[in-house]
Amino acid sequence: MVRFTIYLELIEKENLVQQASINGEYLHSSLLDLQKNSKGMISNVRGRGLFCAYDLPTAEERDLMINYMEKEGGLVLGCGNNSIRFRPHLNISKDDIGQGISMMKIALSKI
Repeated sequence: MVRFTIYLELIEKENLVQQASINGEYLHSSLLDLQKNSKGMISNVRGRGLFCAYDLPTAEERDLMINYMEKEGGLVLGCGNNSIRFRPHLNISKDDIGQGISMMKIALSKI
């Protein structure tokens, strides 16, 4: 219980909920731009706050995307039949998000 209380104090002190909301909007808009320029490979971008996801056409393409992302140094999670989801830490920065989007662009170019 003490540890949890400390976590809550840090979240409040560092204003992480508001930052997550702001950075979540940035992540969502960046994913929408990625979708727009993906030539149909990415669809159904969705999310709330920093929890976001999108779909690829097939499970095989989703798995390729995950593997190529790992080779770029990114860690993403598959979910459902053909989705990739994101659950970054609350103190992620816009620079970190931008780096992740760049990794996704590189991975997409290899599929």
